[in-house]
Amino acid sequence: MAELTRIFLSRSGEVECSAEDYWRALRDWNGIMNWWPKESPPMPIKSSSLKPGHSPDRVPCTRILQFDMSKLPPGFDTSAIPDQMQETLTYVDEESRTLYYTLEGETPLGLRNYFAWTTVDSLGPNRARITNSGRGDLPIEVPVDAILHLMGETFERGVIHGIAAYAARKRKG
Repeated sequence: MAELTRIFLSRSGEVECSAEDYWRALRDWNGIMNWWPKESPPMPIKSSSLKPGHSPDRVPCTRILQFDMSKLPPGFDTSAIPDQMQETLTYVDEESRTLYYTLEGETPLGLRNYFAWTTVDSLGPNRARITNSGRGDLPIEVPVDAILHLMGETFERGVIHGIAAYAARKRKG
């Protein structure tokens, strides 16, 4: 049996965007290319598509993310990164603005059993608190700091602030 290191990370931030606008953008499960950071992204995603027959209106809903391996930093071990990854939306509570999702199959740096959740709380008409948390298991030989850095950048720059910026731009029209 492989030895694993269990990891957990949570990030929370306040954004200048209504909770409803943010939630709408988050719920567009295949809309990641609208808000994913273009400058120095945590992972170089080149495309996203829904698994055939899947819809963000029904769970489970799986998006398939394709990575652009040519945009990884020079010297980066590309064998630790798959060409694509599947993220599956597994639960949505519209009333509490909470969703759960998992990573399936091969994932960056050998991360397994990944489970994450995002909550969106209203702080006023154009202010919300976003919390993104995740846990998973890493092969013992993988440096924990590497995956925690990747998760932190994804949570903060992508999920929390990337979606908020996109939702605010969309609101302005």
